[in-house]
Amino acid sequence: NNLTNVYVEKFSAPEINIFDMEGVGSEVSLKIRSAIKAKLVELGTYVDEELPDYIMVLVANKKTKDQMDDDLSLFLGHNTERFTSWLHHVLQKLNAAALLQVTTAQQEEPKKKDAEEDKRRDREEEKKRERDEEKKREKAEEMKKIRDEEKRKAKEKEKADRKRKSSERKVDRKEKKVKKSDSPDSQEKSSREKKINVESVKATKSKDTVKEKESKEK
Repeated sequence: NNLTNVYVEKFSAPEINIFDMEGVGSEVSLKIRSAIKAKLVELGTYVDEELPDYIMVLVANKKTKDQMDDDLSLFLGHNTERFTSWLHHVLQKLNAAALLQVTTAQQEEPKKKDAEEDKRRDREEEKKRERDEEKKREKAEEMKKIRDEEKRKAKEKEKADRKRKSSERKVDRKEKKVKKSDSPDSQEKSSREKKINVESVKATKSKDTVKEKESKEK
């Protein structure tokens, strides 16, 4: 009962959580507690579940080896020095491993930042390439529209030119006909035709006169 009362008194500190120690995860805490329990059994000083929990409180409170000697001498007796030396050695290894982990993380942090910076630059360059490609496509489409418009205007101009030339040819043909009818040869031919017509009419009248005279004589 006296031992239980000591456990309760020591272990009831309100801020202590043996599974949330600074720098030590809950999984590691469980492993440490199991190792402590196994060591107590090995030394023949294991009493109940409260003793490993109490030792874990000492660890969580970052007690020195001398402080642990004072706090545990009541429970461990002549095995106190042997146990605290073992526990101190285990904690030193854990601290060294944690320090190595932190150092490695600190060394890798610049590399991680550099990698992230490289990724960021790559993303920015990719976005820039996409913007450039989009501008090229827009410019190509604009140039295509300009070329299509120029082709359309050229076709309309060509069509208008053909229509104008066709009209000019028609006018030229009419003018040639008029000039041809006004030429000396044309006038001479027309005069000959008129003369022939007049002579033909006169001959017809003369024949009619002769016939009329013959008829009267008869």
